[in-house]
Amino acid sequence: MIAAADRDESSVETLVELLDELEPSTDRSIPPLRGIRTLAIDEDDLEDDTIDRVIEEVHRLLEHDRTPVHRLAAVAAVVLVDRKPEAASPLLDRLVSLLEEEAHERRALETIEHVSTATPTAVEEHFSIVVEYLDHSRDAVPRHVAGILLSLALDSSDAPLEAFPRLLSSLAESFESTGDATSMTRSGTDVQSLERDSRAENLAARMILARAVAEVARDRPEAVADAVVESGTCDVVVSLFDDEQPRVRALATGIAAHVVEREPDRFERAVPRLLELLEDEHEVVRGGAIWTLRALDDPRAVDGLRRTSREDPSEDLRELATEAVRERERDRSEDEITSKKNNTLTSD
Repeated sequence: MIAAADRDESSVETLVELLDELEPSTDRSIPPLRGIRTLAIDEDDLEDDTIDRVIEEVHRLLEHDRTPVHRLAAVAAVVLVDRKPEAASPLLDRLVSLLEEEAHERRALETIEHVSTATPTAVEEHFSIVVEYLDHSRDAVPRHVAGILLSLALDSSDAPLEAFPRLLSSLAESFESTGDATSMTRSGTDVQSLERDSRAENLAARMILARAVAEVARDRPEAVADAVVESGTCDVVVSLFDDEQPRVRALATGIAAHVVEREPDRFERAVPRLLELLEDEHEVVRGGAIWTLRALDDPRAVDGLRRTSREDPSEDLRELATEAVRERERDRSEDEITSKKNNTLTSD
């Protein structure tokens, strides 16, 4: 599974193809889609009543019980806001209203995810509602929310930053199966398959969320450092050092590096684990550990960096570690000189 932000663009051509495939095969379960048919005509201008009709048809299609129909609704929504950006607000109002109905919340969030790739600023207005579904127990729902967050992060929106501590906490949560094994067995469902699919969904959501968080940290490192310190979530960052996914470990070391540049003592207790990460099999994780350790005034950190400067398989990281060691030694020499001057002044 991938985020909508990574999919091929929804185009008029795609919309036409879906209409041609679906309308003859729906057994009249949906009425003629006049608004979406009009939308599929390659023209620049859309009248207000056509826009209203398309919004209503998208809403109705999402209440249908067929997945291909939902795909049609999502593509129509994207094509609409791409042509008429002013239609995004009323469309999103209708989509958000669907979230109040449990049966339609996943479909609505998937469509909002698609729309977020076209008009992230419009989705930002509904961020506080959408982010509440990040920890939803239903498969696919957190993945769609993570996709929305990614679109906002790629657009340098303030919204993900405002919820940054919560995003970190969501990354740190362990997977827990929400299926009822007894009822699934009685219904003839393959419990192991469901568990496997659920784990795959959870992993997909976490990877998309990690990418969104990394984008925010890359774009606004100082603000992220402030958010972590002020929210007291340094321990959450440390817990992510042990994550089984290298992307998450790299993200955690990157965030730690931003924090220690401002407040080095926040990660002093994590020095032993950071030293272990200098041996990580993934270069990007080792690099993050180097950047974090270089800002820590700890003899153990210097020893680890010195060893890395000699032994790391990456030439770039050996150079980075060497530079970090020289920097620490230079700082120590300056401190010693200052201390001697102060002692001399005191004795005089």
